[in-house]
Amino acid sequence: MAITHGQVIEARSVPRKKLNGEVVAACILILFYMLFPLDRGFPGLPLAGKTVSPAFCASGLVLGYLYLTSAGRILSRFRYKFAFYQLLFVPILVLSSAISKDPVQAFQGCLRYTATFIFDYVILVYLVEKYGENWLAKVVIFGGVTSALIASVDTIIGIRIPLYQKLYDLNTQATGWANAGATAFDTFRAIGTMGNPIIMATLMMVCVPYVFNIKSPVLRVIVFAILFLGAAVTVSRTIAVGVVVFIVGAAFIYGRKFLVTMATSFVVIVVLGLTSVGTFLADDPRVLIWESRLGVPGVQGAENANDNVATRQEVTGKALKQIAGFGPKEIVLGRGVKSTAAVGEDMFAGYSTIDNATVTLLYEEGVLGVTLFYASFFVVLWRSRKKARVTLHWYNILALLACSISFDFEDYSTFNILVVGSLAIISAVPIKQSEDTLAIETVPNLPATQM
Repeated sequence: MAITHGQVIEARSVPRKKLNGEVVAACILILFYMLFPLDRGFPGLPLAGKTVSPAFCASGLVLGYLYLTSAGRILSRFRYKFAFYQLLFVPILVLSSAISKDPVQAFQGCLRYTATFIFDYVILVYLVEKYGENWLAKVVIFGGVTSALIASVDTIIGIRIPLYQKLYDLNTQATGWANAGATAFDTFRAIGTMGNPIIMATLMMVCVPYVFNIKSPVLRVIVFAILFLGAAVTVSRTIAVGVVVFIVGAAFIYGRKFLVTMATSFVVIVVLGLTSVGTFLADDPRVLIWESRLGVPGVQGAENANDNVATRQEVTGKALKQIAGFGPKEIVLGRGVKSTAAVGEDMFAGYSTIDNATVTLLYEEGVLGVTLFYASFFVVLWRSRKKARVTLHWYNILALLACSISFDFEDYSTFNILVVGSLAIISAVPIKQSEDTLAIETVPNLPATQM
């Protein structure tokens, strides 16, 4: 089925094979990542007095199952370009963990990273090749809508699921931020299923490309609205640059009609929002947190919101100055996992990050590490660049990379499985180009282009 340039991309061709236990296992894995704060309070598997990352346990279990059902054929996907570069990066990460102040804790991060960016990629690219992408879009949409509703109901109505409160409390106690509840729940910033407003907002953002598999325009708008609400109640500004990437991508794919629709919708939303705030909700704390995060003069907390941006910029600048003074060995290999914590804590106690993925990688894993990490993404983007004309999945990777200026996205599993899913789709779904049309087709049982 050819898709003319500029049309909405809907469901791909129907796979010839019936879905079975392989897809069911992957769906459970994806929902596990989306509906539980695996990086924020969720308990790991106890082992020899330590705990093993829940993401590593879950992804390793599913990968092992697929190894058995595929008679080992899934292992060939480790040769694909993304997995190959990631396999080169992981030894650098292990070495960085060995020279860190807490090697055991750092190694836990290595396991989580390996599960998310290697195991999950191999799992998803194998299944997308075999069954198409519709099943993946459906489970992501279900998980995204569920997560968004949990966040929205909690923040707007005040109905909170005790499990998420308990996991949040466990995380704040373990990290020493026992009073952090005042910065999330009590100030009406939604943490949803992720245990953190920024992570929750990012989860909503990376769900966007999957919504275009919905055939019904009405249902598509409803799902978009729910995801938008789920992101809005977090009051996170971190994803702003990623949203801009999606707008540019959608305008490029869908043309002037998208821009007109988007502009009209934006004006309507702003007018209705300002009218509601000015008439009914001006003193509501849910509105005040929005105004403070936007830096509205005279609103309590506005100065803190502006200072937050300045603090991130200052910490990043300090880290870059220190990098400039590194010796040859540190330039190549960095100073070790979580060594950037000292830079942040120079600002104030508990600020254990510099909130910039590129600078963090350069500081902790050196030039070699940051080069291999980004090479894995940009090689796929370059080899699949023609798909930038037909699918927002290409922009999903670009949007997350753009957000790297605001936080260390590589430290998390959760939302990253959806970005890995987009990588799997643009890697596994072959593209056919003619003079007048550009189409993406799912062809079951054919080898991918090994991106």
